[in-house]
Amino acid sequence: MNRRDAVFSTLSLAALRPSESAAQAATAPAAAVSATGPLPPVLAFFGRPLLGTAVLSPMGTKVAMRVTPAGKGHARLAVFDLETQKANAVAAIGNSHIDDIQWVDDERLVFDTEVTLTDFRRVDYGPGLFGVDANGGSIRELVETRPGGFVTPDTGLRAALHWHFSLLQPAPPQAGDEVLVYRPEAISKERIGHYELLWLNARKGGHRQVEAPLHAQRWVFDFQRRLRAVVTRQGTDLELLWRDATGPWRLLRRGTTLEGDDWQPLFVDEQDRLYVSADHQGRTALFTVDTQRASLSATPLLSHPVFDVHARFIVSESRLVGLRYTIDAEVTHWLDVEAKTLQARVDALLPSTSNRLSLPQRGNSPWVLIEAGSDQQPTRTLAYNRQTQKMVRLGDRHPEIDARRMAQTDFVQFKARDGRSIPAWLTLPPGRGKTALPLVVWVHGGPWVRGMSWRWHPEVQFLASRGYAVLQPEFRGSTGYGYDHFRAGWRQWGQAMQTDLADAARWAIEQRVADPARIALLGASYGGYATLMGLVQEPELFRAGVAWAAVTDLQMMYSLQWSDILGEAKRYGLPRLMGDPVADAQMLKAHSPLQQAARLRSPLLLAHGDWDARVPVVHFEAMRDALKAHNPQLQAVLYPEEGHGWMHTETESDFWSRVERFLEQHLAGSKGGADTAPAPAPAPAPAPARGS
Repeated sequence: MNRRDAVFSTLSLAALRPSESAAQAATAPAAAVSATGPLPPVLAFFGRPLLGTAVLSPMGTKVAMRVTPAGKGHARLAVFDLETQKANAVAAIGNSHIDDIQWVDDERLVFDTEVTLTDFRRVDYGPGLFGVDANGGSIRELVETRPGGFVTPDTGLRAALHWHFSLLQPAPPQAGDEVLVYRPEAISKERIGHYELLWLNARKGGHRQVEAPLHAQRWVFDFQRRLRAVVTRQGTDLELLWRDATGPWRLLRRGTTLEGDDWQPLFVDEQDRLYVSADHQGRTALFTVDTQRASLSATPLLSHPVFDVHARFIVSESRLVGLRYTIDAEVTHWLDVEAKTLQARVDALLPSTSNRLSLPQRGNSPWVLIEAGSDQQPTRTLAYNRQTQKMVRLGDRHPEIDARRMAQTDFVQFKARDGRSIPAWLTLPPGRGKTALPLVVWVHGGPWVRGMSWRWHPEVQFLASRGYAVLQPEFRGSTGYGYDHFRAGWRQWGQAMQTDLADAARWAIEQRVADPARIALLGASYGGYATLMGLVQEPELFRAGVAWAAVTDLQMMYSLQWSDILGEAKRYGLPRLMGDPVADAQMLKAHSPLQQAARLRSPLLLAHGDWDARVPVVHFEAMRDALKAHNPQLQAVLYPEEGHGWMHTETESDFWSRVERFLEQHLAGSKGGADTAPAPAPAPAPAPARGS
């Protein structure tokens, strides 16, 4: 991929002006940037995005944007008018960050807010939902953000719906004044029974119920906004139900959770065809369904020999015009000839980046929205006029980042000790050579998720900017690489999933990328667990570790009643994926870091959020206390008012500054052995954390 960086003049939201032509912008000379010099500061990577979500209006006349001035404070809503070339602040909600944005029509939109913890195991409010005009007028709370809500000043009206309702994403085809919201109607600590689904009027606040089969947990609408396909779930049993434009619901397919034998309905097109994801030669692929015969199309529409394909659907003028999916990087398969030609034109103008195009859903506006990014370039948002070929740069997620100083990420594969091919991502620090580098093996959380794709990753780029190679294995149990790869990780915590990480490090040594004396593990949640187990099992290979929000005792995953893991997951999911708490008690004990704490004597930075409900803080406290007696190289820090991951910029800054100092002390300067390790860098100003 050509990574030449196109240079644009910066345009501020406060005073946007027409930019140079796209051709001029893309061919402006790029000055050479030295690999040395001052390092980008921590907050250049971890500050709030200056410009986050951007959404083109249905008629293509405006762009709604989530903006955070200077990367600090709370995210607000702004609207940029493509015809007048002016941006206006539209809404800000107290101390909350604006989150999801959805257009109703070109003059009205809805948005919700981020949910913030207010105490251990407590969420005092939901995301809510607000309606507002594109000019900032007629703002109204449609769904409460907290019980009782508040009275909208200009209407004197209270919210229409209880705070448990959330905006459904992705949105069904847009028409009229209504948006779709849902809430779990029957929920307990054990399970979610069924959902209530409503059409909510974004202007007046009225609502009407969507009639759906009981226990439906996935819904697909057609272009007339009629519910046509659902997936119901009871225990581990799944059913795909379909109904014609008129007529009753009927069964198309039965499946079972975790077995890869289900069909997931995705879309109904203008010709009334149902699209589903289903298995194809061990990988998830895209098919159409003959709903009369309940059979898949003879061949998949989209498939890949390495990656699972999960398609998203692009609609314009009430017809399907494109399919978007991620293999190593995001790809758009255009079905429309004009859109395909437009993509080629934009890619020629912006050759350094992967360019996602958003088209108007209806009307003849010449404007399209472009989100451009790469492994080295954080997303930048532009608007392109197809008639004049003028391009306007609306803003960047992280404008302090110079892409020319960022590292390149490549997709690689290596063989595990049992011969299994393990996908991985390798990022090499710029200007540091390609051999004998200090290496961080980054372990993704989940663990039953896909860890990475080809994009700009702030944590990885931060580590690379400090001189570290970063290797991110998609160890067995990871999803996105076929059912067999996922299935191979079942009941393998601390076992084959763990040895995949050691094999990744040894592969990097064999490739002469890594200095064998300077390798560390790093990860959060499951990644934190695997970091601890790596230091227990392979202290000669992994010199140090950084673990946060880490699972430290596998039996606690079942026994802690204040965890937010549903009883249904403990009964059906975890026993199959991790191990049964009774039948496999000895296996779980043998592969719990807490039970092996006496063997962990390597340098360790251990961090946790005091309000973590997924992995409660007792995991951290027990591990910290067990290590204190014999591991003088332990650094433990507990962050108040944080949950399962960092929500506050101050925490991000403090934590990653600690990581930088920790790795500098134990890895970066220790080539050839511990005796050459330099003293740690001076500590920054005190941060809101409790450490030892």
